[in-house]
Amino acid sequence: MVISDGQIKAAMSNLQFKNGIWHSKEVKEVSYPNDYNLCFSFEEDSFWFKHRKELLVDTVLLNPDFQFTFIDVGGGNGFMSKAAQDLGVSTILIEPAQEGVNNALKRGVKHIARSLYQDLKCNQVTPKIIGLFDVLEHIEDDSGLIQELSESMHKGDKLVLMVPAFNFLWSNEDKKAGHFRRYNLKSISNLLKNQGFTFEHKSYFFSWLVPLIIVSRKFKKENSNYKEHESTHRNSHVPIKIIRFIFSIFSKIERSLVKRNWSIPFGSSVFIVVKKE
Repeated sequence: MVISDGQIKAAMSNLQFKNGIWHSKEVKEVSYPNDYNLCFSFEEDSFWFKHRKELLVDTVLLNPDFQFTFIDVGGGNGFMSKAAQDLGVSTILIEPAQEGVNNALKRGVKHIARSLYQDLKCNQVTPKIIGLFDVLEHIEDDSGLIQELSESMHKGDKLVLMVPAFNFLWSNEDKKAGHFRRYNLKSISNLLKNQGFTFEHKSYFFSWLVPLIIVSRKFKKENSNYKEHESTHRNSHVPIKIIRFIFSIFSKIERSLVKRNWSIPFGSSVFIVVKKE
């Protein structure tokens, strides 16, 4: 699945290429904490990052009948981009943070743009799958971004969204993460209505995390310094081995259900795949 040099140049024509990365002339700030290097240190071992990646691979990317370019919008350190690239999928990572694109370059992602989606001419790339993985909740005008994405898509292009679920799970962690909101299936579906999409997958996932999040947030104390924050964040993503094993079993069950187009009734995240008509 090879994207042509012509399509890359056309998409990046507003950007400047320097030291292996395409750069926008001006990059606006995004509501996101500066945890890129911390996440980069444990992403490969994190059950959370791994489940998201394998859900994307199993349900969307492993499609030999559909050759496409994968555009990872707000893809951070390039974890999802590298997974797609390793499958032989032509991939473009779009990330506004310098730390994120630097880590993606270290990871081996080939096509990286330090920019916002709006800075690229992504309508020049087709067919394509656009992915936003825990990105939309950081955008104040989420409906405006969805409209821009839709307008850049052609018939048959796909959009994949993963977002945090349920307002009753809202906490100070969301505020610190730079979230504007959490979603449910109804609210995210309403956001996509009237944009010329048909739904291919609609489900919650991380179902087993809901009770754990409720309990942990009830008893969790605020971290007094960055070292405590770093330790807590790392341990929550990389728990002890037996817990990771149990989580891996739950993850496999969820992926199997979603792949069969079952809709899991609850979870701490929402998974949506739509196709442009």
